[in-house]
Amino acid sequence: MPNRKVFQILRHCSDKDLDHIDRCLRSPVFNTNRKIHRLFKYLRRYHPAYDDRKLEKTYILAKLFSEKEMTGSDPPPKTLRDLFYQLKTVVEKCLAMKDLLEDEHRFKLAALQAYERRGAYIIFEKEKKSLLKVLEKPPFESTYFYLLRFQIFQLWYLSPALNKYTPDANAIYYAQYNLEHFFVLHSLQNYCDQLLRKTVLKEKPPVKVQMDLQAILPWYRDIPLFNLYASTIELFLQEGEQFRVYRELVRSYTHSARTLSPTDQRNLLNQLIGYGNFQYNSGYLDYLQEVWVLYQYAKEGKLLLDDGVMSSITYTNIAATGSRLKQFDEVKSFLDTFTNSLKDEERVRAKALAEAYYWYYLGLSTGKGSQLDEAQKKLATVSFGSDDFALRIRSLSLRITFDGILNEEKDIDAFDRKIINFERWLRGRKKIADQKKEAYLTFNRILRNLAKAKLEPDPNEDMLEKLKKKIIGAENLVLKAWLLDKAGDLL
Repeated sequence: MPNRKVFQILRHCSDKDLDHIDRCLRSPVFNTNRKIHRLFKYLRRYHPAYDDRKLEKTYILAKLFSEKEMTGSDPPPKTLRDLFYQLKTVVEKCLAMKDLLEDEHRFKLAALQAYERRGAYIIFEKEKKSLLKVLEKPPFESTYFYLLRFQIFQLWYLSPALNKYTPDANAIYYAQYNLEHFFVLHSLQNYCDQLLRKTVLKEKPPVKVQMDLQAILPWYRDIPLFNLYASTIELFLQEGEQFRVYRELVRSYTHSARTLSPTDQRNLLNQLIGYGNFQYNSGYLDYLQEVWVLYQYAKEGKLLLDDGVMSSITYTNIAATGSRLKQFDEVKSFLDTFTNSLKDEERVRAKALAEAYYWYYLGLSTGKGSQLDEAQKKLATVSFGSDDFALRIRSLSLRITFDGILNEEKDIDAFDRKIINFERWLRGRKKIADQKKEAYLTFNRILRNLAKAKLEPDPNEDMLEKLKKKIIGAENLVLKAWLLDKAGDLL
């Protein structure tokens, strides 16, 4: 397959991006070679995977070159390499231009740089003042605005215009001020990402983070954006579960997040939801209600969509969370509203899984086995897709079958077959990390013991108590909160 770099770029482009590239390739400003446009149109048929056998060199050569050209003096394979290189160059220019035109402030900054390079100092000075006036009171606090202001002041300070029309030597001070704020905020964001991963992996946070936080906070605590990131880091640094602190932080976020940029709102939202889900899955059930509060805020603040598209993970997580909390009407409304916002290639699979969560928890709430069967039917209609999605589908199917046993509508043999098939599949998946495999295998072992206990006419309470303690003490176990629920039901 030739020039994989082109596929790597195009794979991450949206349909709008591809439409923009197509328009650029039709314009003589960007492209005068028709074969490059024909190559792009051919490649686009296989978006977004770009893994079809018809993308091999022989197929592309046959599509772009005639028999006469194939036997000419300039060998097509070399020409094809050149075409891919030229296509990559045009795609890069098109995407850069699209991003620049869609960002009014970056576009103005680029215009300032163009004026400065050409010596148009009078218009440079006027436009610089106009842009700075807008950025002095931006619509929200953001890493982006600190960086943008730094770049303007840096350009102002280094420009020859400083000597001719702007004797204000404060430019370097303001450049340094904004650069410091940018680096501090960027550091806080990186610490958040690192600490959430370490919390999930149950690793000890580095001492450097605590030292940096103590040095930084006294100077920036009164700025809402800095304060929210710092408070999130402080939450992650505390050992064990900290529900009261988490709940207060959720309230603080929903109260002040609208003063932040959409990017920072989403970033903090994902951090808080990730932490809440981790604690819930570790057996602390109160966190789930706060996660639902965050999802509701995201829906009202239009933070669920990125360029009009919702991720399948977010979509199914909201359905699972709302259904678990018996918010069935809201979940139904959510599915009706947002299903069309999923990517085409993910829509059928994600919708089936989300509806399965809905019917499963509805069946548990009403005690109707027919609704559990409906959940199982939803899962049976869809392919597994990625390994992560397959894990969710298979584990939910196991839970539905288990609760069928609780309702005395299924037999233990069917349940055992499902567990055995799941374990065989799991052990054969090389791309799934060993730690994750062991977490699911432990889940299966505990679930089998719970099923056996349920089928006993008189379940041994001591055995169930030991099993419950084993669930609580397990370090590497998925769906711990659900298992604790089921053990509690049996007791």
